Amino acid sequence: MSKERVVAFTDAVLAVIMTILVLDLDKPDPLTWSGFGKLWPQFLAYAFSFFWLGSMWVHLHIEWSGVKLVDQPVLWTSITLLFFCSLIPYSTSLVAGNFYSSTAQAFYGIDVIVLTITNIALSWRLERANLKVISKDYAALMKVRLNVLSWDLAIKIVGIMITLTIWPPAMLVFTLAAAMFLFLKSASAERRMQVKMLANNGMATPDDVAAVGGSAEEYLAAIEAAKQAAKEADEGDKQ
Repeated sequence: MSKERVVAFTDAVLAVIMTILVLDLDKPDPLTWSGFGKLWPQFLAYAFSFFWLGSMWVHLHIEWSGVKLVDQPVLWTSITLLFFCSLIPYSTSLVAGNFYSSTAQAFYGIDVIVLTITNIALSWRLERANLKVISKDYAALMKVRLNVLSWDLAIKIVGIMITLTIWPPAMLVFTLAAAMFLFLKSASAERRMQVKMLANNGMATPDDVAAVGGSAEEYLAAIEAAKQAAKEADEGDKQ
């Protein structure tokens, strides 16, 4: 199966799941601002789950951008990921109706934690499947993603521990915190990779490299590597 079909299928399923979330919201009774106010746990749970799924989609988009090959383990890991994603509307509805229930929050937490573990497995499978065909820059991005997902998992585990012992709504709060962490780290990693690729092509300035934490030595090395690559390409054309 081609990469494009897997990405399109994943996007479609996630879009449906994120849309279904809103269907579980109750209508206010009576239809007043006070009635809307009484539904705040539902709207909060909906917003947290929606933006968490959205941050995961953004991260998957970055990850799949450099993928060349898709094998059977990648396909089945993706299916497993979507299975646990499909449970999010159900677990969100439980939290929305039982906001201060440690059982409801813990069930939600188990779902997102297992989903995160599956996400880590998908990253590992993609790296294994593309080990010999991906660029060095993309390989570095994959390692960053695995590291970020490990921290993401740790945040959620702390959340479910607090949910079960001290404050039930902690799971939802920590899930949102993990989503924000995932989004910020993804944006930073993508920017770093883009600048490095531009530097390799001689199109980035020293200020661009410095803005993403690079040094002048790295910039000069990238420029030199670009010149060497261009020289080898010219020699190949002449031959």
